[in-house]
Amino acid sequence: MLCTSNCGVNDLEERFQSRFLLFDLAPPTGEEIEELLKILAAPLAAPVIKQIATFACGNVRKALLDADSALLSQLDSNAA
Repeated sequence: MLCTSNCGVNDLEERFQSRFLLFDLAPPTGEEIEELLKILAAPLAAPVIKQIATFACGNVRKALLDADSALLSQLDSNAA
């Protein structure tokens, strides 16, 4: 079983602190998000991908949502 939380370890109930193995993960870097977007949002121009990755500040969900919006905008522009 894998559980995730945005809470600090001390914010979790004591019973959870002792029952699980804890791993503290750092958010991905802008470069790591950029590499992911190059694969998942390949139709976007490189500067757009870089901008999305930079402004995501380690938030992968935000980067994916921004890339999705950019891709939809690009499709709308091409259809017009």
